[in-house]
Amino acid sequence: MPSAEKQAYLDFASKISFFEFGKEGFKKSELDVKKLEREIRILESRTDWNIDGLSDYIRKNPKSFKLFEGLFQLMRFTNAQMIHFIFDVNKLNSADIESIYSYAVYNLKNDDYCRELFLDEISNLMGRAVSYEDIISDERKFTRSLIVAVFKMVVSDYAEAASRKFEILEKRITKSEFSDLSTRFATYALDTLELNRLLAGIKVADFLSAKLIPVDTKGLHGKFLKGVIRRALENHRYTNIDGLLKENNINILGARIDRQLNIRELPSGKLFCTEKYVEGIEKPNKGGPKKFDVVILSDYVPKHVFELNFYTTEGTKIGINEEEYLALSEATRKRGGIEFHWVTDGNYWLSPQGKKRFERLYPRFGRIYNANTFIEHLDEFV
Repeated sequence: MPSAEKQAYLDFASKISFFEFGKEGFKKSELDVKKLEREIRILESRTDWNIDGLSDYIRKNPKSFKLFEGLFQLMRFTNAQMIHFIFDVNKLNSADIESIYSYAVYNLKNDDYCRELFLDEISNLMGRAVSYEDIISDERKFTRSLIVAVFKMVVSDYAEAASRKFEILEKRITKSEFSDLSTRFATYALDTLELNRLLAGIKVADFLSAKLIPVDTKGLHGKFLKGVIRRALENHRYTNIDGLLKENNINILGARIDRQLNIRELPSGKLFCTEKYVEGIEKPNKGGPKKFDVVILSDYVPKHVFELNFYTTEGTKIGINEEEYLALSEATRKRGGIEFHWVTDGNYWLSPQGKKRFERLYPRFGRIYNANTFIEHLDEFV
């Protein structure tokens, strides 16, 4: 005969839900294809680009960089990629301090933004304002090792800023002193990313116009379960009073909401609300007020508070939630008058780790719900 925990797990597992992907899981690319019509037309005019031809195209059409970013990346090039494009990493990785020093000085002389970042960084290190002339004229104080170290410090900041503000990158692409940037990028696009094969297989404008970018799935998982629970409550004739509470600027539910609102405004029957605090319930270890995903009220009194989580994989978050929810369950039990419930779903619970966790936690919570078992027990919350 299976133990109570194992029987409870089998029932729970048989009613687990899987995440349903829909259009809300994606967003359109922010790239304005119409503004790149000229660049697209030139790029599509051939599928036999070579490094010299492509680097010349990039220098003359710097906005094409955003075009390539749209073709090759989900959102943007990584900072590591940007460093490789913008700077000569072979020189930066050299063991010859003299050659890196010369490269650093060349960048400081010819790139205003690089110089600005460098001077801010070295001034902070020195504890006083430092000018470019100071660096060049006083080699005893501003040693080659110091210059190289600070220059390497600003490389990542430069690449990140160039990713966010295209004008920085555009200015460097078009400067003749940095023609190596377009050559490095052209080499990467042709040799590593096989640009010519890509161009032979797609229409660039159509591809970019149809491109969808996945949004944060962690946030989506939470919204998915909240949507299921909200619809279940409404289908069972519970009235959502979120709008009424918002109109009256109420985020914290008192002992009785009919004392916070005009009784004539309040609907009768079964009520619930979402994303609200409950007076007297705080996060464990004096963590401040606790906001609950769902609160069910009975006779205008908050009676049942719920936390909702959807897990597809195991991560640190589930361990943090577990400890917090056990503490909340214990606290509400001691307080009396309010019951805490955990509704959790997703295929993580079907894994061996999920099974062990459920069987370990089940006796401590008294019950753990998923969406389907929550719906089965809805009448118990009235």
